[in-house]
Amino acid sequence: MKILQITKYYYPSVSFGGPVQVTYNLSKNMVRRGHEVTVFATDAYDIGSRLNLKDRFRIIDGAKVYFFHNFIRNHGFFISPGIIDALSKTSGDFDIVHLHEYRTFQNLAFHFFTKVRAPYVLSPHGELEFIEETLDVFALRRLFENAFGKKLLLNASAVIALSEFEKAQLIKMGVQEEKIEIVPNGINLSDYTDLPAKTSFKKNFNIDPRKLIILYLGRIAASKGIDLLLKAFAELVKKSKVDDCLLVIAGTDDGYLNEAKSLVSHLGISGLVLFTGMLSEKDKVSAYVDSAVCTYLGQFEAFGIVTLEAAVCGTPVIVSKGTPMANIVDAGKFGLQVKYGDINELVDAMRTILSDARLAEEMGRNGRRYVKDNLSWSVISARIEAIYSKILQ
Repeated sequence: MKILQITKYYYPSVSFGGPVQVTYNLSKNMVRRGHEVTVFATDAYDIGSRLNLKDRFRIIDGAKVYFFHNFIRNHGFFISPGIIDALSKTSGDFDIVHLHEYRTFQNLAFHFFTKVRAPYVLSPHGELEFIEETLDVFALRRLFENAFGKKLLLNASAVIALSEFEKAQLIKMGVQEEKIEIVPNGINLSDYTDLPAKTSFKKNFNIDPRKLIILYLGRIAASKGIDLLLKAFAELVKKSKVDDCLLVIAGTDDGYLNEAKSLVSHLGISGLVLFTGMLSEKDKVSAYVDSAVCTYLGQFEAFGIVTLEAAVCGTPVIVSKGTPMANIVDAGKFGLQVKYGDINELVDAMRTILSDARLAEEMGRNGRRYVKDNLSWSVISARIEAIYSKILQ
């Protein structure tokens, strides 16, 4: 098959999180499966800068990648007019098109400027609903959906949901149930073949090797439950009267960093919390390996790849009940679930894992086994390949 993937940003722009990892790993694995893959993306490197490119065409792990100049970045709309000409000239060259994310200029360009109506698959990547948004963002979202978005969803040959939660959102928006395929994100197991030695992360960040690390890894955003984690950690330290724990918060600031630091000071735990900023891939894996538990408490996350990364490194996780990731953690038996907002329940969950080495080791073994058997990219890409083939029959 000749496959075109259209996305706002692509590897090496890893600061944008899950969608970058998905399109990169899916492209790489589709090439390995014998398909010809082309990627159209913007040149955004992070929210404030662009990739430094002399040549806007690169071959990355066998995929042909075209980076179009990103002119405007506002409310998630990455504007790259150069993609219009490329689509108008090449849309007939592909058997199938995979659109990543929902409210994008790139999707608009594909819909309005392709001469040939190639069948397309849409992966919203958890972008369907916003729980908290300003009035101007709400207005833009409604304008997009009424003018174009619903048509984009309804005309797709298939829509890939990350979970039953996202499937329900799609049905609510009018997508036919038979068009919806549930396929979770995967893990690139080769990144976790040779795990770093224990204490590598602690040495790199001058952490006492005896410290038990509770890890949060992700964007520093108000919606991620970081305030709950900080309050629960302060209670854990206070109630347990322990000083052998360290809370590590790793990730880029998404508007909540200063507030999080103020809360740390207010709670009197400044010496027990480490903000690392964004970690390199090597340090990220080392952080998982050195952590006693990894928390992922976002209430409205369509998917949480961090929990799977922690699991494949043998680290138990704590997630919020009622979320898509809670179902996976429960199926794999590699962590605990807590009611969102229940500080005491979160304290008890952290204490349980930190104080029971045998339970923690069992969860670690379960997590590694479950992810390797069910969520490797070789497994996930085969499922998506089957969706493409079904459409083209």
